[in-house]
Amino acid sequence: MFGWLYVVHFPQSDTYDGVEESRLLPADGVVPLASCLGRDFEISYDRDGTGPAAIAGTFRVPGGFWSTFVFHPAAVEELAYEIRIPVRFYSGGIAKYDFAVPQAALLDCRYIEEVLSRVFDARQWRHITGPQSGWLC
Repeated sequence: MFGWLYVVHFPQSDTYDGVEESRLLPADGVVPLASCLGRDFEISYDRDGTGPAAIAGTFRVPGGFWSTFVFHPAAVEELAYEIRIPVRFYSGGIAKYDFAVPQAALLDCRYIEEVLSRVFDARQWRHITGPQSGWLC
């Protein structure tokens, strides 16, 4: 059986851990929507990108669900991005933000967070680390 693995914040110890979806469901099988939405600007970088020069990860904004991003160098003169949202609900409906970055740009966490801050009007990102997170920053 397949399921989601969530990164969950435990405020008492200020730690994050991966928790399987089945462990998050209450006995009646209903998860309140509010418990799935972000309360802060959160970002996590994946260990395995989509290519040697690409950087992938996930992020969540206050009031939003987790979304994914991929930043990759491309033959473009200025930054461009495209949002892809799966049509099928059972696929999770997770939005994927695909950023094409000019090849001359220094693609690192500072660049990524500056771009995402402009797109989502964020002041600061909280770094989430978990079993699949990378140490880009």
